[in-house]
Amino acid sequence: MPRSPASWRIGARPPSDRDFIVRQEDKIARALAWADKADRGDAYLVAEHFSIADLGLGVALEYIDFRYPHDWRGQHPRLARWLAGISTRGSFAETVPPGMEKAIDAPH
Repeated sequence: MPRSPASWRIGARPPSDRDFIVRQEDKIARALAWADKADRGDAYLVAEHFSIADLGLGVALEYIDFRYPHDWRGQHPRLARWLAGISTRGSFAETVPPGMEKAIDAPH
């Protein structure tokens, strides 16, 4: 008889919140390192034009600024320069949440 998704959890010791946070921070750090090392060759991630890849990574980086304020720019300067260029596009500049202008414009 197949076990339901909830049944395998019964009796299992849930990880602590701190353990969970550490694992998630590690995932973020590895993703940032990978994205920083990616050879973009020009201003865009894929091909020679703005794409969904640029949108996704740009939004993810700005979300880190908004919800997870760490000095990722100091550790990943190429990625920070890429985001600075992408962030000048109207689609990014016009949708900055209120109060985030300072965080985005602040020196990092």
